[in-house]
Amino acid sequence: MHPWMERLQRLRDGHMEHWRERLAMAEELLAAARSGTLPPDSDAIEELLLRLAADDKWEVRQAVARGLGLIDHPAGEEIAQRLSEDGNAFVCGAAKLSSDRLRARRRQQQAQEARQRRMRRRREELRSAGGEDAVRLALADSDARFSHLAAGLVHDAQSILGYIKPPATRMQHLATDPALRRQADRILDGVEHLQQCVLDVAAYSGPVPLDLAPEDLSEVLADACEIARRSVESEGLDPADVTLRLRVPKSLPARLSRPAIVLAVVNLVKNAYESFLLGDGTLGAGEIDVEASGEGESLRIAIRDGGCGLAQEELEELMLLVPRRRNKRKPRSTGYGLPIAVRYVEAHGGIVAFESVRGVGTTVTLTLPRRSGRKSEEAA
Repeated sequence: MHPWMERLQRLRDGHMEHWRERLAMAEELLAAARSGTLPPDSDAIEELLLRLAADDKWEVRQAVARGLGLIDHPAGEEIAQRLSEDGNAFVCGAAKLSSDRLRARRRQQQAQEARQRRMRRRREELRSAGGEDAVRLALADSDARFSHLAAGLVHDAQSILGYIKPPATRMQHLATDPALRRQADRILDGVEHLQQCVLDVAAYSGPVPLDLAPEDLSEVLADACEIARRSVESEGLDPADVTLRLRVPKSLPARLSRPAIVLAVVNLVKNAYESFLLGDGTLGAGEIDVEASGEGESLRIAIRDGGCGLAQEELEELMLLVPRRRNKRKPRSTGYGLPIAVRYVEAHGGIVAFESVRGVGTTVTLTLPRRSGRKSEEAA
């Protein structure tokens, strides 16, 4: 059982006797929600929030009220509204501030969605006026501008994190007080997650490593699948119950950038593993098939899973490929994995297609040219 599910059961059984213990739980719960390390069982997390928001001690209710504005949970606004009518002035004030933050975030999300719709309309207008060449040139120009801006932000963020992480690590080792140790753990956990976000921004916005060379696709895919498995294990998940079958003809020749295709496939295979996430934060039993074939001048790679799958509206949102559109089911999602994979495949002159059905599974198909691809100068 996931530790958070154990804590919920303790609350249900009335074993959290001291209010300071419940206060620590509320603070840890909200910190985990902010850092994306909660299990994907939304109902259980909502029950935890509701129980803590109804606690007898105002300090516990205030901790919940204060933290709601900083998390992304469907029940956040409802609980904040309830606490804004609390009889304690401290709880009420914190809840109202959180309500304001949540409304501002919702407006920001709506504005982002409106921007995406405008971008799609402009792209269609460009296509109608100047054809595909006009669209390609406009996208290349916008990509170059974004990469220039992102490179500066990545450099600054890495410098700042380089100063923050060593003292955070020392604080974690030196802390003897349990409450201070929990805070140090949360700080270091947040720093490490932010570091991963920065690395993903760099991978997405920087030049694609596109030095094409002859490769054996069976070896490339075997390496990618093994890296994906180890990456899943490094995140505290046990993939033992997920069977991965690699079905690739021996000596399937390809001309590609090995680092780029390995990273793209790693991200997609990780997604396949994580499609089997259960409510307690563990991986359930399932199967993943990675198949490859050569068809004329094209190579085809299909990654299939029998996991949770996506509803049609979720699939349409996914296919927007907007960075930072985080997958809320995944504890460590940065929102860049899939856009990076698609960008690296498209840099080869390839395409990525998605098929998914809720409760059935997902298939991602990569189609690559066997003997051609853009030059590295163009990808940069």
